[in-house]
Amino acid sequence: MNCNEIRELISCMLDHELNAEDSAVVAEHLADCPECMRAFEAFHTISLSLEELEKELKNFKEPIFLVGDGANLCYNIS
Repeated sequence: MNCNEIRELISCMLDHELNAEDSAVVAEHLADCPECMRAFEAFHTISLSLEELEKELKNFKEPIFLVGDGANLCYNIS
């Protein structure tokens, strides 16, 4: 597989959606390709951050909406 194909599978790998054979192919490529490993690490960091955000948002009793232009997000509690 080439780097573009591997990068498309990184998210699936993090979500445990790949079979064992495909996971092994991706892991082998990541071990040999620093660029794809950096992409994997970035996806992994984002995934962990989203999981933490989801846990924190469950503590709110009122609906919460993220508003902003992407660069300046803020919480709007209605």
